Amino acid sequence: MYEILNVLLLEDEVLIANDFKEIIEEAGNMHVYLARYYQEALEILSTHQIQICLLDINLNGGKSGIDLATYVNVNYKIPIIYITSYSDSATIESAKHTFPSSFLVKPVGKSQIMACIDIALFSSAQIELKNQKTIMPEIEEPIESAVNDYFFIKDNSINTKINFDDILFIESKRNYVTLKTLNKQYTIRFSLKKVFELLPKENFIQCSNQYIVNLKHIDSFSNSNIKIKGHQITISRNKKSDLFKRLKL
Repeated sequence: MYEILNVLLLEDEVLIANDFKEIIEEAGNMHVYLARYYQEALEILSTHQIQICLLDINLNGGKSGIDLATYVNVNYKIPIIYITSYSDSATIESAKHTFPSSFLVKPVGKSQIMACIDIALFSSAQIELKNQKTIMPEIEEPIESAVNDYFFIKDNSINTKINFDDILFIESKRNYVTLKTLNKQYTIRFSLKKVFELLPKENFIQCSNQYIVNLKHIDSFSNSNIKIKGHQITISRNKKSDLFKRLKL
């Protein structure tokens, strides 16, 4: 689903955090961002595109993992897994109101962690598809030739015109892609590669295996991320050189 999966791990015990980081990154397609405190976690969330959070509950220095989960649910809506030493009824009662994907009690083995991450991401993807305003429309070929500045997609049995200039970015999600436009988003059963073939290459570039972006709508970028209308998109290492050439850097 993701070229590189960004994981936020909130854990104030350094040795435990490093052990979990090593276990998760052994999968090969995950990068773990470590935070020891609530505020550090907020900074990571604001500067990186995090897909899943693994949270200890009791932290030194004030706010808890449950406080962070509440914030994540309001602002990011990404899956949450608790990994904690506490399983008393009061802790569980507080945690369950943040709707975690899993609640793991330390000590936790590698197979448990990886299974919970896999299930949480799969469930999150299914929920997201169900919540789309347009479910599984089929994309149509352009009405005229490939030089046109639009194509049509079938939106609830209605052929809807999508102007290329209105597309902010396109995200791949398993067997679907989501087209994010200035006013709306559409999820269609189509591959990222096939969509890219329909787009004008002078305006669009693939910045990772997951994303195509419209160069006209890039607001800012760093060495690893692009920002478009409040959305942060990761640049993969093997696409970085081509992107920066297109941006004339």
